Amino acid sequence: MLISDRETDRAIGTIELLIRAVELPPATTSPTRGLPDLGSGGIDRGKRLFRYLAHQAQRRKGSGSFLCRFIALLFNKPDFKAVVGRGYLPSDSGPVIEIARLITAAADGRLPLTRGASSISSGMDTFIWEVTRPFARPDRAWQNPKHPLPYSREEWLAVFPDEERRLITPKEANSLL
Repeated sequence: MLISDRETDRAIGTIELLIRAVELPPATTSPTRGLPDLGSGGIDRGKRLFRYLAHQAQRRKGSGSFLCRFIALLFNKPDFKAVVGRGYLPSDSGPVIEIARLITAAADGRLPLTRGASSISSGMDTFIWEVTRPFARPDRAWQNPKHPLPYSREEWLAVFPDEERRLITPKEANSLL
């Protein structure tokens, strides 16, 4: 019996759903779907990271973090897998951004960043970038109807020009712990 491509795709999709269901962490998860609760230590590390990155941006040293490193830093773990027991999935992006929003709120809200005539209201999510040069923000970041950004891609680029963006180093990140 031959199996069509559509049937194969459905079977693979069902298997992936089953694997995710089995891999769910215990009931100690937060509303951020599948990621552990940050606790006060993680929130404090996140607030320090947010303030540090905003300070660096004001000094024209635009620094950011990629999603996996951001979560590892908050939980004081070497990598994302050490936090959740599995590799990063595309479905983790939403919960990670929700954690960034929680940290922004815990740090008393968004911080203004100005460069020349451009100004943006930055949150922790402002500093979550792609892992490869030019360390841009993913296209999805600009298209979130649930949480629209208070600035445009052009305004963000004016504050964080391509040639000046970089990722926070492990040494910098460890100094914030």
